[in-house]
Amino acid sequence: MAGAREDLSCHGPNEVTANFVAARDERYDIDALELIPATGHVVLGAHRAGLLEVAGVPLHGEIYNVFAITNNTITRIEDYANRADALTAAAWPTTSRDIPEQPPRSGRQIRS
Repeated sequence: MAGAREDLSCHGPNEVTANFVAARDERYDIDALELIPATGHVVLGAHRAGLLEVAGVPLHGEIYNVFAITNNTITRIEDYANRADALTAAAWPTTSRDIPEQPPRSGRQIRS
């Protein structure tokens, strides 16, 4: 999955929008979301107890999207099955003390 398989890729904003709408229409409930800013990127983590796989890739209840941002425009979105790979792709600091802690699996959490 890392950096999306071609058969799961969206080409252009219309396909991205259609993909998000289809997921919404399937009424996927999310237990927790996290947004992690990084230089030139944002990592979106979605956590859901029933999120077990996509196209045969095991997800273990979580999936991460890495948004590449250039001149205030999202230029690429890549999917990752685990948090560490997503943070690495976003060029997040590599020492373990710099990695933000994982949010709880349920409930709300707001970080400043």
